[in-house]
Order: sequence, then structure tokens, then C-alpha cells
Amino acid sequence: MSSTILQLKVLGISDPVNFDFIEKPTLSSLRHGFELLHSLGALSGDGSLSKDGFQMAKIPLEPQHAKLLLCAAKFECLEDILSMMSMVSAEGDGGSVFFVPKDKRKEADRSRRRFAAASGDLVTLLRVYQGWNSCKNHQSKVKWCHDHFINWRTMEKAGNIRRQLRQICVRMSLPLQSGANKDHHYTSLRRCLVTGMFHNVAFRQGTYTSKQLRALGKGMYKTVSGLEVSIHPSSIMHGGSPPNCVIYTELLLTKKKYIRGVTEIENAWLPELVPRFFKHV
Repeated sequence: MSSTILQLKVLGISDPVNFDFIEKPTLSSLRHGFELLHSLGALSGDGSLSKDGFQMAKIPLEPQHAKLLLCAAKFECLEDILSMMSMVSAEGDGGSVFFVPKDKRKEADRSRRRFAAASGDLVTLLRVYQGWNSCKNHQSKVKWCHDHFINWRTMEKAGNIRRQLRQICVRMSLPLQSGANKDHHYTSLRRCLVTGMFHNVAFRQGTYTSKQLRALGKGMYKTVSGLEVSIHPSSIMHGGSPPNCVIYTELLLTKKKYIRGVTEIENAWLPELVPRFFKHV
């Protein structure tokens, strides 16, 4: 409901709770939407839109991701955050970036590992976008996707989303920057992710044997809302040594509870970057 509440506020609806919805949302979903917007700084203490809230409403993304674009200027990484969020949006529309032909599973897995970033899925998606975007024309992009077992339709969708978002950022006079020092820059990118996606933080719980880790999907985690989850097998972060703290883009509820789009962060960043939400970690 957070996106709906934000848009209603922009339209001058001061009390979305009593708005005449065609299908009335539950009070709990409305409450959650208001809490999310307050925590992101989109609403002031009296419930009116803040300056950030007006800016976020101009960006056609979920409020958490819109907040990321606003914060990316501080971290000097807006160009790359645009690429990341465009890839996340394209995948969210049902188009997986990687595809694995049954008869070429080993080749596809090797190609995927070449893009894999130790820090997780979002930096991996950024590397894929950068590789695709380095191709000079449509024909070379299609060939590049074929050679690297990448879904070209998903990449085309991500490219279109990014172009539209970038135009919006230009109109909003947001500084478009991308870091040159990769190791330092990837840290800045992950710190920036904390500023908008801190509701999607999960902490590793306890220690496990290698056999238990394989069964659980790289360690058992607990989200800030208290759900016990495991990293999805499709994640780059699945297997190996599980990090202590991660951010995720998607919660998948099947027989087990999984998190996807997983990226490692540092516990110490949370009270530093989001002190109102994390006083002590």
C-alpha cells in the first residue's frame, strides 16, 4: 500500500485511510504502508509529504527503490543503482536474466559464474548489465546474450526501464555518477542499498554443519520482521560460507521460506546509515 498512499498524498488526499477505495484495503496493510513511508522519510511527523516524499513520488518504482535513487547521489553511484534497479524491475516482471538449456547446463553454469560477484546477486546483475550495455548495436547484444546464456528479452526490458528512469533523474537534476575504483565502489553501492532496503535485512542465526548448510540453503536467517528464511538455491550467495548479514529483494513463500536477490552487507552499516530503525545491532 505504500506506493498507493504516496500517490494519494501527492494528489492532495490528506487522509488515505478514509479514501473511498473500490476495494477497501485492510487496516493492517494501510498501517504497514504508513510505517514504511515514515521510516523512509517520505512523510513528516504530522503525516504530510516531506521533500523526499515529493521526489520519491516522481519515480515510478516501489518507495524503497525510489529512495535508493535519491540517496545514490550521496554515494556517487546513481548510474549503477539505476542499472541495478532496472535489472531487478525487469526480473520482477517474470523474466529471469539467466537461462539454462537442458543440453548445455555445464556451459551455462560456467558462464553464470563468470559474472558472479562475491558480494551477491545485485552486483552480479550490475556486471551482466554492464557487459550487455558494452555491445554497440542490437545485433551484437543479441549475440552476446546467446553466447553468455542471458535472456535478451529481459535485458531489452531492463534497458528500456533504465532509459526512462534516467530521463526522470535528469529532469529532477539528480547527479549522475558512477565510481571508478571498483572495490571501493562496490562497497558504496552496498551501503547505498541499506538506505532504501533496510526493511529487507536478514541476520544469520547460529552455526551449522556443512550438511545442515546444504539442506537449509546456505544458512538459516531471520528477517527484521522475525521470519526464519533461507537463501534460495538460485542465488549466487547459495553455498559456501554464509555472510552474517544480507539484504534481499524478494521473499518467496513456498513449503520453505526463501530470500532471493541477496547481497552481503555489514552489520555496522545499519545503525550508522539508518539510526532511526537500527539503534543497536
